[in-house]
Amino acid sequence: MRAMLICTSMGKSVRPPVGIMLGGMSLTSMRKRRRKPPRNCLTGSASYTVLRLRSAASLQMKRLRVRQEKSKPLLVTLEKLMREKLATLWAKAPLVEAINYSLNRWDALTLFCDDGQAEISNVLAENALRCVALGRRNYMFAGSDSGGERAAAMYSLLGSCKLNGINPRAYLDYVLTRIADHKINVIDELMPWNIARLLPSFPPASN
Repeated sequence: MRAMLICTSMGKSVRPPVGIMLGGMSLTSMRKRRRKPPRNCLTGSASYTVLRLRSAASLQMKRLRVRQEKSKPLLVTLEKLMREKLATLWAKAPLVEAINYSLNRWDALTLFCDDGQAEISNVLAENALRCVALGRRNYMFAGSDSGGERAAAMYSLLGSCKLNGINPRAYLDYVLTRIADHKINVIDELMPWNIARLLPSFPPASN
């Protein structure tokens, strides 16, 4: 082991002589005794991703159960009241237009009761696009269509960092210092959700 460390510190990935003894055992015999991991063994990033997916699925099931128990009965009652009220109003009354607006979009309005992943409102999506709305005057000078596409990809990546609770600056520092030596066929290992556990949270925790 010491020989390997010396070779690494010299800036070269040179293997030590096969005959070097490590704790009374040669490297040759250690290689023979080394066991391969099981085929179904997951890497650290993959296992962390699986745990995150399981946790998210569990949360979605819990949200769905609560919505079915509490929200859906209220919406059923509301729809009944709206239809009963609609039958008593003048066809051109302003309230009729408002009620019809809701009833015509009732499936979309009640979707969250049948899907635990769906949000009740689009406030989170609107907040995520706030930076785009505030800076769109600057985006007129992206330079070209490809420049706009790169900017969109960058905003999507930073948005993914925030959704995964990662500090975007810490993520860029981490990726840019490693991507040059990272294998292209496993580039997904550098996606935000695969390295979230290695980086500071966002926003930073207050002291």
